[in-house]
Amino acid sequence: MLERLYAPLRPALADVEHYIELLTQSDFPLLKQVGKHLFNRKGKQLRPLLLLYTHRLFQPGAAISDEALRCAALIEILHTSSLVHDDVVDEADRRRGQASVRALLGNRTAVLSGDYLISNAFLRAFHDNSASPLILSMLGIIRTMCEGELLQLQYTANPDMDENVYERIIAGKTAALFGQCSYCGALTAGATPEQAQSARQIGEAAGMAFQIKDDLLDLHAETEAQEGKTAGNDLKEGKITLPTLVYLRTLDEAGRRAFFDWLQRPAQWRSGELAARLDQIRQSGAETYCRQRMADYAQKAQDTFARLGIDRPLFKDLLNIICL
Repeated sequence: MLERLYAPLRPALADVEHYIELLTQSDFPLLKQVGKHLFNRKGKQLRPLLLLYTHRLFQPGAAISDEALRCAALIEILHTSSLVHDDVVDEADRRRGQASVRALLGNRTAVLSGDYLISNAFLRAFHDNSASPLILSMLGIIRTMCEGELLQLQYTANPDMDENVYERIIAGKTAALFGQCSYCGALTAGATPEQAQSARQIGEAAGMAFQIKDDLLDLHAETEAQEGKTAGNDLKEGKITLPTLVYLRTLDEAGRRAFFDWLQRPAQWRSGELAARLDQIRQSGAETYCRQRMADYAQKAQDTFARLGIDRPLFKDLLNIICL
């Protein structure tokens, strides 16, 4: 299905890639190396797809505007740069099946490179523009994503973690960027402020479902071959995601204390302990609960889209791919 969604937008996606190349240019050889390493291997491009399809909702017959293409490129740069920072925080050596920037060049270079990519891209994209709602909202989304990541750090291996905090974390670190995609797509297509805000809500709901889906992938060994994500990585990093929160509800107080004692000493885990814990989480009803929460957010996205009164089957298909 994803291939069918790419087809109508291949020329626009090629333009987005061209903008990524322009916006990540640098006179520094090291940063050229980082940019080439990061952007030569493309992911699924869900965020640019969401922005461009949202743009088409409001401008179905017109060419996609240059401003929308630039925003799509910026969001892909912002997303990729945030992954560089994630790999430093998580001490990850692999990303999308290849060595992470931190593994190649070290933590300090990775952090500085991520910061540079973001700031350089924004300066290049808006050097000839006065302040606009797009610029301000882009800058705001960087702050929101940082807040989500910092909140996650605050609650790493923390017994006070609960579902409300989890939702705040993923709303900041993941859903906000999906919401920005659909907001930019709508705004650059001439949507009204009310329509643009509805579009943002569609993207945010889809992003919430997307992150829960990603957290579920962490429970399965076959995930590594399919998605490049090692099973059990979240637990190794002390991240308490929704599946783990569901599992914790099945434990008594002594069981919870034992779990957090175990979670806080990964270097001492014996062979097979992590696999056994993942199995316990899977058997706790976590998958059923999480899939229901994904379905709830997916329905919220579809309901908000329906209220726009625009019939675009491919957009609905894209939402389903993101959410489910």
